[in-house]
Amino acid sequence: MSPRKGDDAAVFAEAFIERWGPDAARDLESFAPSLGLLIREVDALAYEGLLRRIKGRMLGTIAISRAVTDQGRRRFTLAHELGHYLLPSHSEANSPCRPKDIERWDASLQSREIEANRFAAAALMPRSTIGDLFAGEPSFEVVQRIADRRGTSFTASAYRYVQLSGERIAVVWSERGEAKWAKGSDELYRRVLVGSLAPETFAAQVFRGAEIPDDFDHVPATAWFQEKNMRDGATILEHSKRLGKYGVLTLLWIDEQIERWREYGDDEE
Repeated sequence: MSPRKGDDAAVFAEAFIERWGPDAARDLESFAPSLGLLIREVDALAYEGLLRRIKGRMLGTIAISRAVTDQGRRRFTLAHELGHYLLPSHSEANSPCRPKDIERWDASLQSREIEANRFAAAALMPRSTIGDLFAGEPSFEVVQRIADRRGTSFTASAYRYVQLSGERIAVVWSERGEAKWAKGSDELYRRVLVGSLAPETFAAQVFRGAEIPDDFDHVPATAWFQEKNMRDGATILEHSKRLGKYGVLTLLWIDEQIERWREYGDDEE
């Protein structure tokens, strides 16, 4: 799968991988000098990463907060700042990146933060290093194998898994009973509903303190997707799990046709 037209983050991530190898972003702290970058730790709570560059030259400094102790999160934050450094449209980006800017794909974020996150996911998890993991059925177990192999967080690994999958799947991140962002595969052909979670979803039940299945189980398709072109009684598979204190990560899988007809129409992403 080649990058979509206009997807600068993916294009520059692939160019970076081709030039420096599939593990360069993963080991950026030792590799940074080759790129004209200095990495230093700072005492900061208001931000996780900050890029300072020398205008007109490929030289700069990435400051990373000592508060970022999780190694997967640390790698992603550094790769996020590398995205700001390499993407031409980010040449004036010097503002600090807050915790809510990292490892999120929320439409409310500034576009350059989303692009930096997309760059980081592609640079840390090149297709060539994880492509063999896609042979089986979708599952969080595959996401965990990606995370273990590439030293990335579970959330970032889930995003990349869906991004590269040929199945009709999506990942959703929810907080306090609301779906904050969702990423569907190119094959999904439907837009996941964001905002207040439908009560039938397992994700919503987590926030209510209810017991939920520890694997995929069926829920009404209309709990996650618009009814347009939907078979009566259609169901999809959902697996939700709490991550941390406030968040729930959900994997959705359309494992059989839920449409009345095959022309998916205006629901396409």
